[in-house]
Amino acid sequence: MKELPPPPVKGVVMDEQGNLFAFVNVMVKGTTTGTFTDEKGNFTINAAKGSILVFSFVGYQTLEVTVGDGPINVVLKGGINLLDEVQIIGYGTTTKRENTGAISSVKAKDLSKQPVSNFALALQGKMTGIVVNNSEGVGSSVDIVIRGLNSFGSGTRPLFIVDGVIINAANTNAVYSSYVHGTSPLGALNPNDIASIDILKDADATAIYGSRATNGVVLITTKKAELGKTRVNLDMYTGFNKATYMPELLNTEQYVAMRKEGFTLDNRVPTESRAADLTNLSPWKENAYTDWTKYEFGNNAPIMNANIDMSGGTKGLSYYFSTGYLKQYDIQPGDPYQERISSRLNLSSISMNDRLESTLSVQYSADKLKPTQVATNIVGGVRFLPPNYPLYTDQGDFYWGSSTSFNFANPEASMTQKVSYLSSNLLMSADFSYLIFKGLKAKASFSYGNQGNESEKIVPSTAINPKSSFVSTPSSSSYFGNYSSLNFEPQLTYNGKISDGNISVLVGSTWFKGSSSNRSLDLTGFPGDDFMGSWGFANTVQLKSSSRADERFRSYFGRVNYNWGQKYYLNLSYRRDGSSKFGDNYKWGDFGAVGASWIFSDESFVKEALPFLSFGKLRASWGVTGNDQIADYQYLNLYSADNVNYGTAIGLNTQYLYNEDIHWEQTKKLEAALEFGLFKSRISGSVSWYRNRTTDFLVSEPITSQTGFSSFVNNFDGTVQNTGWEFELRTSNVLTKHFQWRTNVNFTIAKNSLYKYDDLAGSAYADIYEIGKPLDIIRRFYVDSISTTTGYAKFRDVNKDGSLTSPGDLVTLGSPSPKNYGGMENIFNYKGFEFSFSVTCANQMVSNWFMGSSLPGRARNLPVQVLGNYWQKPGDQATYPRATSGLVSNTNIMQLTYANISNLAYNDILWFRLNNVSVTYTLPSNWVEKAGLSRASVYARGQNLMFYSPIDLGKDPQAQSASNGTPIKSWVFGVQLSF
Repeated sequence: MKELPPPPVKGVVMDEQGNLFAFVNVMVKGTTTGTFTDEKGNFTINAAKGSILVFSFVGYQTLEVTVGDGPINVVLKGGINLLDEVQIIGYGTTTKRENTGAISSVKAKDLSKQPVSNFALALQGKMTGIVVNNSEGVGSSVDIVIRGLNSFGSGTRPLFIVDGVIINAANTNAVYSSYVHGTSPLGALNPNDIASIDILKDADATAIYGSRATNGVVLITTKKAELGKTRVNLDMYTGFNKATYMPELLNTEQYVAMRKEGFTLDNRVPTESRAADLTNLSPWKENAYTDWTKYEFGNNAPIMNANIDMSGGTKGLSYYFSTGYLKQYDIQPGDPYQERISSRLNLSSISMNDRLESTLSVQYSADKLKPTQVATNIVGGVRFLPPNYPLYTDQGDFYWGSSTSFNFANPEASMTQKVSYLSSNLLMSADFSYLIFKGLKAKASFSYGNQGNESEKIVPSTAINPKSSFVSTPSSSSYFGNYSSLNFEPQLTYNGKISDGNISVLVGSTWFKGSSSNRSLDLTGFPGDDFMGSWGFANTVQLKSSSRADERFRSYFGRVNYNWGQKYYLNLSYRRDGSSKFGDNYKWGDFGAVGASWIFSDESFVKEALPFLSFGKLRASWGVTGNDQIADYQYLNLYSADNVNYGTAIGLNTQYLYNEDIHWEQTKKLEAALEFGLFKSRISGSVSWYRNRTTDFLVSEPITSQTGFSSFVNNFDGTVQNTGWEFELRTSNVLTKHFQWRTNVNFTIAKNSLYKYDDLAGSAYADIYEIGKPLDIIRRFYVDSISTTTGYAKFRDVNKDGSLTSPGDLVTLGSPSPKNYGGMENIFNYKGFEFSFSVTCANQMVSNWFMGSSLPGRARNLPVQVLGNYWQKPGDQATYPRATSGLVSNTNIMQLTYANISNLAYNDILWFRLNNVSVTYTLPSNWVEKAGLSRASVYARGQNLMFYSPIDLGKDPQAQSASNGTPIKSWVFGVQLSF
């Protein structure tokens, strides 16, 4: 006989003020049966007597009610219960209360406050254990590092998954720009579409992803449909970008004086061929002045962003559709910009009997980038041109300099180059699940991704420096890249009871296929600049290359979670991975973890002893994960086409030496943590300690050239260690009817080191790494002092051989990776107003203005920080060496060229940054209803606004160096409307 469904249960939901509460989520606990309240707060759901209904709504405390004989009327109380928020984990969900792993999350509301084009930038200072590195320039590359560098032979990128689609997050470098140092595929995802970002860190959270989880996992969940009538949201803003720091350089008088000082000290006389800037000969004028910093970084850079989404439907079919448009200009001349258009469609359906559920997600985006070419071939950037440099001759032609010994790349001429970059991203996923019987569900997940990018650079004759000693010709360069992936994952889940505990079991498998291709072509010999857009007019192929790689991946995974009395939790996970990246001897690897937690605040003796403790949990985990971020086919003998021909045949060049024993790097992760809530969770937080040790790292070992190879890839028995402490604190400082003030603080203490490497001194890495030091150490020559007599730099002779040599005299200065870092956010609400600001900080080694700059006296301008700090006469106690014309080549002068990459160019500091400010005013509902709206708000938001450094660096502390570009800050003003 067919089992009858449970009878319908009806009820009404209201808020604390007695208002009917629409769109509250109502679920039968332990099942997938659920519904939403309608616009009048009513709901109907099939639930048996004695079952538990869970009522939840973002910003309100979750409420559980047992079904009885009559209707259920409930009141939801305000205040977010963070412990019961849904927490996304690998292949499932949990809550912060029940989670046994280390997971950091950011929700859509936090992302919406930050006007960034790449969601990764919104994570700065928001999470413990997360470092975000951003190159200069809009649309440029972004790197996320989770709990330190784990390898120096393989990649350090996390695994990125968007709605089940694995994306290739490797930055693309074929952008042909001096400012945009590669682009990030993460920028293709519209932040407005993201519902949550969950970053998995420890073994318990990551081991379910096995060989791809050493560097952490980033799970991105997009927004889904809301049941009911169609609702439309519109969000538009406009604003502008500016440089976070405008370096001040010497004016013409100061520059000329320093130049002449260098010639005097070197006993040289300026001539037109060596120092035309000092001769006052046409077109040079000794008193002319151009603010090249303003020219380079003062460009008007407007921003426009618009997003619209609509959602609605019934349980049978619900939908979410969005589209967005972004165009933002960069701060350099030539009107460089990023332009992105994106669309997303999410569909979901639940059958009438609540057994079959299906979802479909499709996203497409196109991202166009036009980077500036103004600094091409100018060492350090346009701002370092002589302040009296003339762009044009008296005849109106581009001016390049007076000779091959004294020439400059003209920035106006450089901008006659044409550069374009276009990327496209298609992400598709579909999930189907069927409830076989109570507690047992089958699920099948399919996903497909396609990421394409192409770029082109045209260098016409007008952009080529005729005074340069380097021979170059007009050329055209093109690049085409593509990465596609196909993934299928069948799963079975079971939820049931054993004794007084609940058990959850997951088993599944993965079939993954990835394909990548790259093609590039460089052409010359065009009959003229007008023909350079067509390949057919080129008569010389300067360079051509292409590559293709296919990856296959097979996995089996499982997880068992058991909780006893909602107080004791045990989580076991396992994964077995097989990959085509490795040879037959090590094609398969095993990974797994165990995690446990104890909610001790629910113990009666704790309640009696610590009545102020509203929540307390101890958790710990240990497990093994892997890293497979190496090139494909490295275990095989590989050859590539050589540029050298043998007769009419194309030559072959060796690439890899056969080694079927290479295998995954393995990371053993250990963690312990305390989570707490005090005074009804008015104060809450956590303290975590972790230790990750990576072994079997893949290195390129040198071998004798008689083999035909210079090196081969092999696993080495060494250890990289990352340890750290992570602290989180959340406080509700003031909670009244009209005014609320909340504070969130996080802080991380991290240490990365090469823990073990046998015979490091005898290896090829002896000059790069040190036992006990970070993997990214900076090793440079060390200036002990500046001679008070001669003004020359006194370099430290480490190996006592009487001369300055590399690597013998290199000194380890430190690491650019932060040792300590964190963030603080304050949120204030008063009636319809919300004001928030966030501050980030880091203690790390950064470069200063001297890094990569010229020496005083040369034909390249310097920041004003040099004034009063360089040697000018005997007796001076100076920080920087004397001026020099650059025309003398004795040993002391030659050694001075190392000074601007020595310890003088670095500082170990603690810097602070005002990362974000947001002000929002939500109009009263009785106002907006008259206009046919359900909600309306206006806002102003600023990003990356200002910084504090205890030392005048002459640059932004997060800029890569003073000779590169500079980070940008943004101000936007917008409106949000809901219909």
